[in-house]
Amino acid sequence: MERERKKPSSPETTNDGVIKLIVYGCVVIGIAVKLLTDGGVNPVPNLIIFKELPTTTFHAFIISIMFAFAGAFSSLLIRSSSSRIQFSYYEKCCRCYSLVFAAMAMAILVIAVIRTVFQQMQIPNYGSIKSM
Repeated sequence: MERERKKPSSPETTNDGVIKLIVYGCVVIGIAVKLLTDGGVNPVPNLIIFKELPTTTFHAFIISIMFAFAGAFSSLLIRSSSSRIQFSYYEKCCRCYSLVFAAMAMAILVIAVIRTVFQQMQIPNYGSIKSM
């Protein structure tokens, strides 16, 4: 009896895994943001990360998540269609902009976390305390 060798993962299956990860991650982030917003006047959730930052930072994060989801979902839909050769350029384009916008969303999140951490680490002003 011979052992079956595992086939090495082709670039297509690796790309599918990354694209599926982007789709699932965007869905999870979308649900979390929807649950964390109060639905009132301020659509920015009351999170520690985006609390002290301008609202445009949060909006840029959400827009990049939306574009990453749209690109990844389009790429998966085109890949599953029967006429793959005809739309291969469009599928590659969707995959690329999905990866770019996912990277942009991660960069915005990392920058927001770093700015929030540094704002909280500032030394408080003790000048108002009078010495005895």
